Amino acid sequence: MRLLVLCLIAMLVVLSLLGSGVIGIPDDSPAGVPAAITQWWSLIQPAADRYQVDPMLVAAVMMQESGGNRDSRSRAGANGLMQVLNGPFDPSSNVDSGVRILAGHLKTFGSVRVALAAYNAGP
Repeated sequence: MRLLVLCLIAMLVVLSLLGSGVIGIPDDSPAGVPAAITQWWSLIQPAADRYQVDPMLVAAVMMQESGGNRDSRSRAGANGLMQVLNGPFDPSSNVDSGVRILAGHLKTFGSVRVALAAYNAGP
């Protein structure tokens, strides 16, 4: 019960901040995508278009891999927003590399589930 009340209070705070304009969603990004990811939408959308990948899938991978933290680094040596193995930390290069890799897996395996598994664990 306490958790439910805390969640409701948190939701009300977020909604009031959104309504007041203190926090907001960029105009060109889709609703429902966390702010940590929408801040990178200007990199996600062009890369998704270039490699013909659903930008929402790219956003989901980024959320899972780095939570939108450009300085994220895994113990395995994956770097940046898209957690590219030995990849660049530069957001633009990192997103482009990650989407290119994801697009290759989608083409190779023909299945989103298998492509995501390959993105995470290697082909």
